[in-house]
Amino acid sequence: MPIKYTRILSERDNDIRNLISIFKLPDVSRYYCIDYDNYFSYVTDNPDVYFYKVYDNEKMIGALHLEKAEETLYLSIVVFPEFQNKGNGSKIIEEVKNNVLGLQYSKIEVAIHRENIASLKLFENQGFAVESEDGSLITYIYENK
Repeated sequence: MPIKYTRILSERDNDIRNLISIFKLPDVSRYYCIDYDNYFSYVTDNPDVYFYKVYDNEKMIGALHLEKAEETLYLSIVVFPEFQNKGNGSKIIEEVKNNVLGLQYSKIEVAIHRENIASLKLFENQGFAVESEDGSLITYIYENK
């Protein structure tokens, strides 16, 4: 069964509480910092911000945050710990690159904490190249050719 994406359109979405509890897990929160009081109003109130729950076989396996500014997609992805190391991150990134969500772009940008070795390798394996380094963050770019 293919991966399914469901966009969160309201702060009253039934899964937000579950998402917050996952974002607070130590394995997630050390790389993914969110202001929980304002985050979901931000992603639901801005037309160029897209937050998706990601499902595989009807089970939520992660979340995808995209922001579009002109021709650039800014990407953030979380695959829940129990679904990591199973190719899910690669599938999600590949589908974003292949524009399955219908967001036209010329490049994708992602900032990754330099200690998040698994994510660094994941994006490098997906054809992303280092654009810059600033303190603890490394910015990667994927050019849509």
